Amino acid sequence: AALLMSLESVFSVIFGFILLAAVVITVFLIFFISEQSLIKKKVAVEIGTTANFSMFLESEPKYTKYLSTNLDFASVDYKQLQSVFFTITLYGIDHDCELVIADTVPPKGEAITQELMSVDPIPEAGKCITNIEDSTPVTVSWADTPDISLGGEYVATAKLTDAAGNETLVSVPLSVTRDSVPPVIEGYRDISVIVGESITYRTGVTVTDNYDKNPRLEIDTSGVTLNKAGDYKAVLKAYDFTGNMSEVTINVKIKPKPANYIEPDMVYKQAKEIMLILR
Repeated sequence: AALLMSLESVFSVIFGFILLAAVVITVFLIFFISEQSLIKKKVAVEIGTTANFSMFLESEPKYTKYLSTNLDFASVDYKQLQSVFFTITLYGIDHDCELVIADTVPPKGEAITQELMSVDPIPEAGKCITNIEDSTPVTVSWADTPDISLGGEYVATAKLTDAAGNETLVSVPLSVTRDSVPPVIEGYRDISVIVGESITYRTGVTVTDNYDKNPRLEIDTSGVTLNKAGDYKAVLKAYDFTGNMSEVTINVKIKPKPANYIEPDMVYKQAKEIMLILR
């Protein structure tokens, strides 16, 4: 009986030590696991800002002398979109971490009101936006453009896209003038010449337009035969840059040569001979 009691006492002590060890190990594991959970695996910062070691800690570990990293945060290029992979070590355990330099802010820009004619092409989107702001390069394109052929007030939508894919839509006012007034032809006259003589149809003729500074004048002389006497008609047509057209018809009288008619070339030849004699 004494021996049995002695064995029970020994087992009781051993069990107590085992229980104590289990408690100690459990407490240590809880502490160790909770400390390791303080490490953040991934942190993102906005491009153009900076990051530091403390951003990867939920809170400071109890024994900071066992905390280290192989990343020099000051050497990171925070003006470049990128992911930086590095290691944080706590109590001998390595944690693979990632620092993300991100751009989550969409670009900004201001519209430039466009004054156009109804036949003009809408300018490139990049020429219609000013004061663009973003940390990365921005491309400008049209998201939507209206049909301006009828003239009036319109709005086109420009899309600003930065290097990270962030987008901003900007409304661009379009003030469109539709020109329906044709050019005005003035100074034209009926013409009378002798068979074989040349005609200068443009002499004294002017063309003006309310918008086009250089309207185009075309002359249709297909119905005129210079080497045959008769009454003909020529057509003067004026066009502006929007395609408006006006026209006038003039009478062209080709008269037969009189009996005493002297060819202009002969007159010129005789005048030249006289000039030589007078020298």
